[in-house]
Amino acid sequence: MSDVLRGSLGFKGEKGETGAVGTPKVYKGSFEELQFDSGVDRNFHYVILNSKDGLNGHWFYYDKELDVWLDGGLYQAQGIANGSVGFEKLSKELQEVLRPLMGGNEDG
Repeated sequence: MSDVLRGSLGFKGEKGETGAVGTPKVYKGSFEELQFDSGVDRNFHYVILNSKDGLNGHWFYYDKELDVWLDGGLYQAQGIANGSVGFEKLSKELQEVLRPLMGGNEDG
């Protein structure tokens, strides 16, 4: 189970520290619009659609202590985007194999 599900959000179906429960709701606007929409219930998670800021498919939750909406990442991502994994995220074993092939350049 991911750290997000067993961490501050609690397990599926439980109220976590955010107070949110269940499946995220769809928000048909940008993240900026979500932040300032007075009609949004801050007790729910929202997945952004129709966003022009590159956040389509990201889910957001409201942190009551910080008084801010936070990005939970892609909602149920089906894969890893090309170029999104840095060298430091690879296993130490794989880094050792690749480092000589990269000529010491770990940036790609």
